[in-house]
Amino acid sequence: MDWFGRAKISFTHHTSPLTLQQKDGTTTDLLKVCEQATPPCQLNPLLFNGHVQTMWTVVKEHGPQIYYRRKIFDSDHKLYAGTFTVDFVTEPHQDFEEKLPPRTAYFSEQDFANLPSDDSKPMLIVLHGNFFEPPLMYPIQYVGEEGEGCLLKGAVAVGNPFNLDVTNRALRRTHLGRLYQRVMGTNMKKLVANHKETVLKYTNLDYDRIQNITYLNEFDREVQTVTWGYPTEDAYYRDASSCDAVLGIRIPFMALSAADDPIAVEEAIPYQEIKQNPYTVLCLTSLGGHLSWFELGGGRWHTRPICNFLNKMAFDIDLDAIKPDACDKFDSQFRTHFDPVQRKLQILDVDQ
Repeated sequence: MDWFGRAKISFTHHTSPLTLQQKDGTTTDLLKVCEQATPPCQLNPLLFNGHVQTMWTVVKEHGPQIYYRRKIFDSDHKLYAGTFTVDFVTEPHQDFEEKLPPRTAYFSEQDFANLPSDDSKPMLIVLHGNFFEPPLMYPIQYVGEEGEGCLLKGAVAVGNPFNLDVTNRALRRTHLGRLYQRVMGTNMKKLVANHKETVLKYTNLDYDRIQNITYLNEFDREVQTVTWGYPTEDAYYRDASSCDAVLGIRIPFMALSAADDPIAVEEAIPYQEIKQNPYTVLCLTSLGGHLSWFELGGGRWHTRPICNFLNKMAFDIDLDAIKPDACDKFDSQFRTHFDPVQRKLQILDVDQ
């Protein structure tokens, strides 16, 4: 039992976690880094379960103001044509655009060209929350699909709904879960309504049907299945889940979740896959809700293990000494191959 907001912390990991060389010449491993990065979890005892923690997010005042500049990219995919936007965090500025979100302006071509990056896929790394699903799903898919060729040197996933099919069913089975589904579905309807003209002009989505939905899974039925070509929203959830992609990760990776998370539920966490991969460690707290972890005084506990882990990786670990192995070593008595990132949706007759 958790007393007065004192949450239990547990770690799930491979029997032989990834060995890491430190810049001072000593060695450690990924589990030790995660353990050292994770302080005791003392949360607000008045927010005594995951639902209360999660709901407090709505009434809590917003955090510090963040400023952005937006870049519009043209898709180079022959089937999925169009444009998409990426908002980059920048230093504070006063160049606001009336039609953009608060504190957001467009990049000039020169400003964007001056960004310090040699990354050939910048949009894949930073594009993690601009569509209609939980944003953390996309970085995990990215690092899993890239495997040993991943451009990132380390990653953290917080409150990730690893198995979308499981989380969807868990939400639909309870009254509070359906309330969350209703709130998220309403937010998605508003997002589409804000872009009504574009949706009607450039897509084959049925705008009126979208505006008549109630729950998030109904929204996905009207949007995701039509957009990508899935037969049902459940098929989309199974194919878009990141639980198998965990096996393909080949960079130091820490997942942070709460056992009482009412949205990214514990039953969707891929414990066995994490145990199979020495590059991954799961830190699970018994309390915290969904992306909440409120402490007395209003602080958020999860910011500390995240920053501690990333600082450790950036300043203490010799990242160049990490030599990831290929993602094809799943032992079997037969000549078989399991691809953790193979999707059922296949794109046909498109030269890429």
